[in-house]
Amino acid sequence: MPHILVEFGGLTPPEALYDALCAALAAHPEVPASAVKLRAHRAEGFRLLSGEAAFVNVTLRLMETRPEAQHTALADAALAVLVAHLPESCAIGVETARIPKSSFRKRNGISDSQPKEVSMDDQTRTELEAAAFRRLQQHLMQERPDVQNIDLMNLAGFCRNCLSRWYGEAAAERGIDMSKEEAREAFYGMPYDAWKAAHQTEASDSQKQAFAAAADAPRDQGHS
Repeated sequence: MPHILVEFGGLTPPEALYDALCAALAAHPEVPASAVKLRAHRAEGFRLLSGEAAFVNVTLRLMETRPEAQHTALADAALAVLVAHLPESCAIGVETARIPKSSFRKRNGISDSQPKEVSMDDQTRTELEAAAFRRLQQHLMQERPDVQNIDLMNLAGFCRNCLSRWYGEAAAERGIDMSKEEAREAFYGMPYDAWKAAHQTEASDSQKQAFAAAADAPRDQGHS
């Protein structure tokens, strides 16, 4: 999963719409492309009291373990595809459905609640570690940009700037020349000064005192 169910009436959606829906979901960092499946069917009878002559409705069947933020992001991506590919005279809608893992079965009776034993090779381990890093980056940059770098430093001993520096150090280990500002822009998705102006506030006296009190502890000096 996710599985995409497309119901339509009054028109036949273009094949490009189906390709675009699959591509949009597969583009999400937490969705492996091989898990995306789509099927479509025509409604033989329908009524639209809103006045449109046709409709296309998309249901995204997602495992219940996916967080609400992913439901929202995937639904938004699907809606953007519908808007781009269908005329304004067509009613469109997107909804998500949570599927309990305990009720889902696949070929040969294997369900997601009965995981297969999978060997962990170096490539797979690297991909999982990269996915975890992207998820942490998404959380800090998109879901909780309000959390201040100095608070992260005071509580955990690292912040977004530390992550960007580690990114740059990893690039250097592979012979990639990347400046401090370039590494920050790669992590923040914009020049650091622009992100700082939009999301960072002036540190309070209590925050500064907490930072100074922990200055002797091993840590990365990267909050500013």
